[in-house]
Amino acid sequence: DTEDVIREAARVNWQTELEANSFDRVGLQPTNQDYMPLRDAFLDLVLRKPAYYKEVKPAIDLIEQTAKDYSALSKEEKQLASVDSFLDWWKSQGSYMVDEVNKRQKREAYRKFLKAMGELDDRAEQLKQDDKATGPEGDALRGEVKALIDSTLQRGEPAHEWLEDFKREQEEKRKKSKKGKPSTDKEQDMIDADTVSLVQPFIKYLRLRVLLPTMKLDEASDVTNMLAKKRSERLKTLWNHLGFDVPPRVYASYERHSALEPHYLRTKVETETDEFDTLFTPAIRLRLVADIIARQMDIPDLIHRKLLVAF
Repeated sequence: DTEDVIREAARVNWQTELEANSFDRVGLQPTNQDYMPLRDAFLDLVLRKPAYYKEVKPAIDLIEQTAKDYSALSKEEKQLASVDSFLDWWKSQGSYMVDEVNKRQKREAYRKFLKAMGELDDRAEQLKQDDKATGPEGDALRGEVKALIDSTLQRGEPAHEWLEDFKREQEEKRKKSKKGKPSTDKEQDMIDADTVSLVQPFIKYLRLRVLLPTMKLDEASDVTNMLAKKRSERLKTLWNHLGFDVPPRVYASYERHSALEPHYLRTKVETETDEFDTLFTPAIRLRLVADIIARQMDIPDLIHRKLLVAF
């Protein structure tokens, strides 16, 4: 029976195929051309090039929401490979990267506010010199200042505090933004642009994983790609980038341990009346049963005595 087969597999250290989704948690993630999982790539991109934040923000927001949704699942659901791998990444580095992105964006918004105020102040000085500060142009300029402050407050940012900072620094107001020099790495620029083009496919992929947490990582990618209207919208795993349609099979000696059981590949078996998952394929089970029989009976002697025709 099944118990005998499992015992025999453990006894002979049978080389058993492993479930890729259980142990290859990076290789099966959608990645960019830098071989970086997209969840990391989007955050890394914004940290390097804040100008991409607006385009990448929907993916970052969904990553944060996914962490909240997964954290609210039951203990059993959190053990699912798809869920466990995400939460493990989130706790080890994901949450810190998102926090850093948010902090930098606040600083970026602060810089933009001061820059905008500086430009408005320059225009105000020009109007004063032209004796137009109290005319229609001066009114329009004051309206722009009010609109800037109001829009900043609507985003939940401390516009009045920033305005005080601007007033204190007015003598040393900026004359140019503090953005870094344009990148001269054209190859990296192309990779970054391609990464941004995958924001929407990634969002569909991650929503699918949240909706169906039992779905395997590679299955989620396959379904997303089936729904893609353009070839450029298809997601690729690390293995796909390396030229593999499917990840290479990996085997390990079978050990009977509850902590290891989830890592062994299960095979679906169909009978006339039932369908179930089992540890070994029918062919392997026959091999193991044959080993049990051969160990308990002297097969060559039985054949020699013509008590057995073949085995």
